[in-house]
Amino acid sequence: MNELARIEEIYHAVVDLPEEERHRFLSESCGDDAELRCEVESLLSFDEKAGSFIETPPDDLAAALLADRPGHDIVGKQIDHYRIVSQLGSGGMGEVFLAEDTKLFRKVALKLLPAQFASSKERKLRFEREARAVSALNHRNIITIYEIQEVEGFSFMATEFVDGRTLNDLIADGPIPWQDAAKIGAQIASALDAAHSVGIIHRDIKPANIMVRPDGDIKVLDFGLAKLTAPPGESGSFDTRDHNARNRVMGTIHYMSPEQALGADLDERTDIFSLGVVLYEVLTGKRPFAGQSDAAVYNAIINIEPPSICDLKPDAPQEFAGVVGLAMAKDPDHRFRSAAELHDALRGLASGKRPEIARRPAVPRPGMWRSLPGLTLAALIAILILVIASLFIFLPTEAPRKLRPQASNSTS
Repeated sequence: MNELARIEEIYHAVVDLPEEERHRFLSESCGDDAELRCEVESLLSFDEKAGSFIETPPDDLAAALLADRPGHDIVGKQIDHYRIVSQLGSGGMGEVFLAEDTKLFRKVALKLLPAQFASSKERKLRFEREARAVSALNHRNIITIYEIQEVEGFSFMATEFVDGRTLNDLIADGPIPWQDAAKIGAQIASALDAAHSVGIIHRDIKPANIMVRPDGDIKVLDFGLAKLTAPPGESGSFDTRDHNARNRVMGTIHYMSPEQALGADLDERTDIFSLGVVLYEVLTGKRPFAGQSDAAVYNAIINIEPPSICDLKPDAPQEFAGVVGLAMAKDPDHRFRSAAELHDALRGLASGKRPEIARRPAVPRPGMWRSLPGLTLAALIAILILVIASLFIFLPTEAPRKLRPQASNSTS
């Protein structure tokens, strides 16, 4: 494993851990390699400074950290017809600036591809890919892309400017009332339904990728990990897949679906699971799947049911807990059939209706056994071993009786 890959691996493992757990994990993972630890800590510090307006995949952040970032003092300057007002944030795949559109006299956000990446075909394609993915979606709860341009050596994406806070920031202030959570969740589900309808799955639904405006409207951000599911030639046929690593696990670990964590093929239901995780955290202030290591979190996602929402949030109605539980079912066939169905349930709750929620029966599908949780397989193996062991225990006591010579007949 090369240096960059090792840094990325440790980064993914610690980025979402509480501060007190980070130091212990870094000590165990880096050992005496002070240089490795310094690189990871620098990456974490760099990421914390990055704005959350448009998130960036951590592997690109690592690449940016290792590359020379000359930086451009462009605040106050003009690129094409955009006057740069201030910097909103920065990341490996782009620096984000608040700008004024001098033609239409409106605020916009400009995401600039760093100069050192402008000559990288792969990173430039990913930058353009995100723009195509979002621009194909015309929905009030999805950030709007105005244009993508290359001017005077700058490659940039112009998007609407969302004046608000991330859902991550709101959660940090404390759990959100369940009525508000239902309204937020319904809007996210509506955005996902729009994306899914043109064959796009997001793959990285999390609080940091949800902006909440003061009026309560939300915007889903960061389609950088979006994946195409529609057949070629149909609506949404632009390519957003990762061809370099077909089964690469991409996303943010605490919000992954079991199939995503297992590196299996994904469909729209992976976003439904992630939204269920987000709603759980919004309601309780706690993540449903946690652990002291990356492996522990993966195990929790695949094998362990989280504590009941009603135990952590007694004022939340059972019906809301049922909706979230259905969205977070381990088996995709047990979840809501679509984001539209989840949207209807959440909108009903927000308006005072309390739907009856029941888990769906599993629908067997070819190859499903490959995705069975490891704990289930282990249990089956244990049962098989017990059965075999019982044969050895009980059979010997009866076999001698059948094989013993008939003494009375032989001596008569």
